[in-house]
Amino acid sequence: MNSRYFSKPFLVCLAVSFCLIFACLVVGSFKGVSASARAAKSTYNNVVQLRQTLSWTDIFLNNYGITLLSALPIVGIYYMSIVQYNTGVVIGNLAQAYHVSNFAYIVAIMLNPVGILEYSAYIFVFAETLMLIYNLWNRTVIERWKSQTWKTLLLATALLLLAAFVEWRWFL
Repeated sequence: MNSRYFSKPFLVCLAVSFCLIFACLVVGSFKGVSASARAAKSTYNNVVQLRQTLSWTDIFLNNYGITLLSALPIVGIYYMSIVQYNTGVVIGNLAQAYHVSNFAYIVAIMLNPVGILEYSAYIFVFAETLMLIYNLWNRTVIERWKSQTWKTLLLATALLLLAAFVEWRWFL
C-alpha cells in the first residue's frame, strides 16, 4: 500500500474522475438543450425562485449529501454519474434559456470560484471512491480508509463549506 496521498493510482483516479464527471455533464446538457423552450423557461423560473430561498447551509447540506453518498464504493459511482447527468440537463435547459452554448456554459460553471471549489470536492471524492474499489479488489480497503479516505472527506468538507458560503454571499 502506497502511503503517499497523491500516489500514482490516485492521480490516475483523479483524471478519470474529472473525465467521467465532465462527460456526464456534457451528455446531460445535450438532452437539456434539446428540450422545448417552455421547459427551458420553466427550469429558469424554478432556479430563480430557488435562489431566493436558499441559505448557505442549504447549499452545503445538499452538496455534502451528494458527496457522502458518492463516497460509497460502487454505488457512489452510479449515484455521482446520475447527479452529474441531471445537473447537465438543467445546465442545458439554462443554456437554452440564456441562448448560450451548453458546452461553454458548463465550462463557465466549472471555472468560476464556486465551480472550482465544488467540482474539486466532487472529483476528489469520486477519485477516492475509485481508489476504495481498487483497494476492495486488493483487500486493502481498511488500510486505505484509515490512511487516506478520511483526508479526502475532510478536504471535500472544507471545499464545500467554502463553496457554499461563496455561492450564497456573492452569487445568490
